[in-house]
Parts: sequence; C-alpha cells; structure tokens
Amino acid sequence: MWKKFTAIVVSSLCIATSNVSYAQGHIVPCTNLTNVELNKLENVYISGDIRVFYTTTAPASGLDHRLPTQSQVDNNANGIPDYVENIATQANSARRAYNLLGFRDPLLSPKFRAAEYIDINILNMAGNGLAYDSPVSYTSAPNRGTSCTLRIDISALLENQTVGSPPLQSEFTKHWFVAAHEMFHLYQYGQTLFKRSWVAEPTARLAEYALRLSAHYPLGTPTYQLPSTAADFNTQVIANPNGADANRFWSRIAVLLEGEHDTIRLPASLMSTTYTDGQLVFKDNKFTGFAFIAAALNSLGAKDAVVSSVNSRNPYDWAEADQTSTTNDPYILDALQETIRATGTANAEINAFLAIP
Repeated sequence: MWKKFTAIVVSSLCIATSNVSYAQGHIVPCTNLTNVELNKLENVYISGDIRVFYTTTAPASGLDHRLPTQSQVDNNANGIPDYVENIATQANSARRAYNLLGFRDPLLSPKFRAAEYIDINILNMAGNGLAYDSPVSYTSAPNRGTSCTLRIDISALLENQTVGSPPLQSEFTKHWFVAAHEMFHLYQYGQTLFKRSWVAEPTARLAEYALRLSAHYPLGTPTYQLPSTAADFNTQVIANPNGADANRFWSRIAVLLEGEHDTIRLPASLMSTTYTDGQLVFKDNKFTGFAFIAAALNSLGAKDAVVSSVNSRNPYDWAEADQTSTTNDPYILDALQETIRATGTANAEINAFLAIP
C-alpha cells in the first residue's frame, strides 16, 4: 500500500516547502523553566538522545515521585530500575519504528530545531502520560545541564494498577504502551500546528498498534462505518475525541485504504528487541494505518502553513488558543478528504464521507 501514498507525501512536502521563505527567520525559542517536581528527580538514565529522569528518594515535602517497590526491581543488576530501562526501550523502539514507517523524527522538525534531547520524566501524576509541544530547558533541575529538550511525562504508578478481568497486577512490559503513545504526540506536534484532540488522541492510539498485538484499534461488531453526515461526524468524532467511535473512525479509514492486516517490514534487529524480562517490545508485525497517517500529517502541515501565511502567524509557533480552536476543524477535514481522494479509493462509504462539507 506504500505506493498509493508516495505521491501524496511528496506533494504535501512540496506545498510546505513553498512557505519556506516565509518561515525563514522564525524559530520556536527554547524556554528555560523551573519546576519543583522535576527538581526532585535526581537520577537520569541516558539512552542515545533520550534521557529518563526518576527518583528513589523520599521528598522533603509535597508529592512523592518514588517508584513503587515492584517498579524499583533491578533484575539485571546494572544499577538502573528495570521499569526505567523498559520505558527507555519502548520509547527508543517506537521512535525507530515511526521513523522507518515514514514519519519525520521530532528532533528533525524545523519547529523543534532548538531541541537536543527528548526527556522523559517519571512522576506521580494524575494521568498515565503527557507530551508537551514546545522546546524547554530546566537548568536548575539536577543532571539536566543547559540542554534544550522535548518533554514527556510518564506515570511512576503504572505497575500499581490492575488490568483485565479477572484483575491482574499490571506489568509495563506486557500491558503498557504509553511511552510509544506519548512519543507519537511529539511527532504530531513537530508536523502540524493543528492541535485538535479528535486528531491527536485517536492517531496516537492507532500508532500504539505498531507495538501492540493486532493491526489497529478494534472496529467492533457490527462493523463500524464512517460518518456520512456532518452531524454524525461532529457527534461521533469531533465532540468525543476519546470515545470508541473516534478511534474507530481513524481505523476504518486505514482499513479501507490499506487493507485489514498490513504487515510492517522493519529490521529483524528491531523486531526482536526485548525488555529486561525477555518480553518482546513488538507484539506482532501487523500495523494498518501507518502510510495513511503519515500522509495525513504531511497534508495537515501543508494546510496549517497556508493558515499561518494568511493570518501572518509564525509558522512554527501559534498561540495555544489558535492551535486548539474549533475553527481549525474545516481545514483538518479538508486535508483528510484530500488525502483520501488522492489515493483513488472509492466506494459508497468513502464517497459519503467525502461528501461531508
């Protein structure tokens, strides 16, 4: 299915390149910040240009970010908790896979050209993970130096949770893909200024399936079909970005364009990567949607470059309100429809979706 999308990606890149003259002289500056919680993370594990910060020390006051007992285990006796190593392994592996599957590495994005590292902070936090969309530095925090970085936060408490029915104590190497999910958000942020949840969350969830067992987010029974009216699209997808139908929307397009079970062909050395306990990082070699999502992100980047020019905005740095505005939705829908049309795929379901104004 790659051949269908090659022309789309090249075309999108050409459109974006047409705005290079406007982009010259613009840069997203590296903002130096202070953060009392990051100051508590005194340890760092470095794996290439990914740095993982964590703590095993009780704080003098406030939130305790120490790993729980089961996540402090160091079975390979190298001085690094296995949980920390495994987060780095998943982040590195997902990043290599995304790069090989046609996505632009965030550290190579013009928007993020000030950044040198991707930093992952293991914290006691409300959610499971969070990615940030601007280059930052924390020069007062231990072991960080003056380097500009892209920031991801991962919960220290993932292995404190139970999963499944009957409930099982969760293990990062078997049950969690949050590092891959948050890593993909950095790819999104480096590619497009449109930051709408109905795009960001479902496509990051779909990207997890490069590593997860199965080819895509389950479509369910009866088989989900694309919305055919603006009202259904708004209700099922835009208004409920974390709902099952928003995830199914992206999976359904991927299946219609790429087939039910697309096989990813990655180097054997990558596919055989294991965590510290011997569990494979890549649970199978199936992933449907990578070519479509890569082409769609390129189309979105070209589209927001046009919006930047029309509104005289820095093409790499919009105000948060502009990035998340509902006024972006028509542009995003237009970019998706253009991406689909360029493949030449047509049937009643696709045609009905393409007819949504």
